[in-house]
Amino acid sequence: MKLNSLLKFEEDNPEVMNFKFKHDNILIWPHIRRKVYQHIIDSKLDLQISHAPMGDFKFSDLIDYNLNTVAFNPFENQGLEFDIVMFSDVRNNIIRKDEKYFNIIHDYFALQFSKNTLIIEKSYRRKYKLPRYFENVKFLDIIDFLVASKIKDVKVEKQDEEEIVKFINFLKMNLKFNINKSMCNNIKNELIILSKKLKFYHLYYKVLFLILNPKIIFLKCASYGDKGYLIKWAKDFGIKVGEFQHGMISRNHSAYNYGDNIFYNLDYKKYLPDYLLTYGDYWGENIKIPVNKISIGNPHFYKKLEKYKNRDQNSLKNKILIVSQGSVTNKLVNLTKNLSYLLKNQDVEIIYRLHPGEIPFHDRYTDLQKLNNVTINDSGDIYDLIYQSNSIVGVYSTTLFEAIGFNKPIFIYEHELSNMHIPMEIGERFKDAEELYEILNNNKVNPTGNVGYYWEKDWKNNYKNFINKIL
Repeated sequence: MKLNSLLKFEEDNPEVMNFKFKHDNILIWPHIRRKVYQHIIDSKLDLQISHAPMGDFKFSDLIDYNLNTVAFNPFENQGLEFDIVMFSDVRNNIIRKDEKYFNIIHDYFALQFSKNTLIIEKSYRRKYKLPRYFENVKFLDIIDFLVASKIKDVKVEKQDEEEIVKFINFLKMNLKFNINKSMCNNIKNELIILSKKLKFYHLYYKVLFLILNPKIIFLKCASYGDKGYLIKWAKDFGIKVGEFQHGMISRNHSAYNYGDNIFYNLDYKKYLPDYLLTYGDYWGENIKIPVNKISIGNPHFYKKLEKYKNRDQNSLKNKILIVSQGSVTNKLVNLTKNLSYLLKNQDVEIIYRLHPGEIPFHDRYTDLQKLNNVTINDSGDIYDLIYQSNSIVGVYSTTLFEAIGFNKPIFIYEHELSNMHIPMEIGERFKDAEELYEILNNNKVNPTGNVGYYWEKDWKNNYKNFINKIL
């Protein structure tokens, strides 16, 4: 499935831009666009739910969560102002440095202008990771606390309610792909809740901008659209907005590609970042989004390459790293089970690396626990696993690109998603465990070259030069 078949909807129906909330005339389409497209892709390709719902919490965890949310309140900042504010989340705090949690996306950059930078993190499943290595850290959840307390007795504006119904009917009439009743209800409920929240979000973010007085903010997943209102309000304050690439982007990623009607629409651009700071030239050349694309690099990637560059890989045990993803867990679990059987008489270990979003789906991968030559891995730095492994297997994970730098053979499981997101010049394609087994035994796959095209090396100077132009 190609994204262009979905983008044709925007080309043929520019009226989708006419639907707005009453408050500040906020556009509806940016907020819901990616969800609609992803729902269609998931349905057409029969994909699994990629991220588990929030689930239950221990009472003690909720107490810690509430206490830390208040203690790290960004509104109480002792009068300090920050030129650079990074909106992140704790899922990126995956390594420890000096016994403190280190954010592998934002901390490297934040440390280059440490006195001028504040990181505001959102919890994940109502948990924070403390203590933090970078000192200037606050938590974002207080805004959701405050907004939730305000909307308890608020009714949706009649004008918004009618507009939302018209919008959903417009989608049903003009989208050539079916969106089911459940999805329509989800869209309606989400938009109604947002309608109630918008004026309060606007108030609190306005206060936050006045207190912190940033010149630029970085927002994780800024291009996804669901925080487009925040981007618009930042721009209203004259604040520049950037986004650090944090994973896979491609010409078939709906958040990073637009048809001409939207691409050239000045009103829509208000809801998108000014800058997308990519890992390297490859990524910017393979998307179509009306933002300034700047090759900055990935500091954690090169930090790990430096660590391992002089180590003898011949001494490594024979390991195969299979990188899972929640949308195709069933496919990859079956692949792993079959490959495990084929390798049962060989001294080979299969490492099955879970994506964080699929970890709570225990039933999906519990069968792998019974296999003696399979180890399930759900935490830690994936670069360590890449180095320790002889072969890297996946469908469309960023890890397949990261393996290039480690000079590892890459094997791509043929699937519509790999066809959509992984270029043919990367890795060797295979259809099933038997074909992968044969390729592994032949040992004829050469690593992919041209690391610098995918991974810009001079990230530190690139970032400093970029920020100095902003400040």
